[in-house]
Amino acid sequence: MGKLVRITTRNQTFELESGLTLLEALEKLGIEPESVLAIRAGEMIAGDCILEEGDEVRLVAVISGGGETRRTTACCGSTRTSC
Repeated sequence: MGKLVRITTRNQTFELESGLTLLEALEKLGIEPESVLAIRAGEMIAGDCILEEGDEVRLVAVISGGGETRRTTACCGSTRTSC
């Protein structure tokens, strides 16, 4: 086995050969790049960053809200979505 990098998610640790870009590593692991932020040595790294021997990368899940935002208006002493 060649030189390794370690990639850690919230509940799993993976070891891959160095020399891959972050995007290539995520693809090998079946992880959607848009779903995580990659942190190496306390700094966020981009997908084209080449992973080097001994790198330890932590993947942090991206959480986003969704759905429609409802606007409420105080009206006639009560809160309603329309008056």
